[in-house]
Amino acid sequence: MWMALGALAVAACTAFSATPEDAPPGTGTDGGPTEQGSSDAAAVGVDAPTASDSATDGAVADASSDAGPAPANLIVNGKFDDGCASGWETNSVLLTDSSEAHSPALACKVCGTGGAGSWAIYQHIDVDSTSAGRKYRFTTWVRTPVSPPNAGSITCMIEVFNASHTRVQVYSSPAAVSGTWTKCVANLTVSVTAAVTAKTIEAVVIGTNAGACLLVDDAELVGLE
Repeated sequence: MWMALGALAVAACTAFSATPEDAPPGTGTDGGPTEQGSSDAAAVGVDAPTASDSATDGAVADASSDAGPAPANLIVNGKFDDGCASGWETNSVLLTDSSEAHSPALACKVCGTGGAGSWAIYQHIDVDSTSAGRKYRFTTWVRTPVSPPNAGSITCMIEVFNASHTRVQVYSSPAAVSGTWTKCVANLTVSVTAAVTAKTIEAVVIGTNAGACLLVDDAELVGLE
């Protein structure tokens, strides 16, 4: 859907600029890097209890303490049990099913295919419309495979696009990657301006080292009240 990514940086969800959908995530209208968000503070952590969601944008929500059913996962094949190719798209990436899973039975080994740029695996969801103040949370578990090389660091990202395929809002959360499964979390609260035209939400995992590999599993995008 978009070209191979350039240098990775993160972008603010409250101070956005319109960006063509086929431009690499993390770039502005001129193709340069976006700046990290300030009001949407994301959380990254290992397998441990998370804090309850609060009025602060970017806080991690623990739905287990709330009454009623958990929100539905908007991502198709988030556990990769149907294989890497089902429901996911990539740019300059080799996907391989892996038994090194965070939860049974499979994870996806994502390997950059070379070159100087970053690489990504992503999935876009048609939301038709969404209201201002609506919160979305994207979580995924990542770690380095036994081999080949370490991915170094990754970013998980939520992007909002309008019907003209122009990005109207984005929030990114970086995470260091090691041999232990790590949870990367990115929360986005839809702005008033973005809500007017929002049609598609995209969940993205980006690796910064071309040629390196990463294991991804248990990806989830949910809409929060």
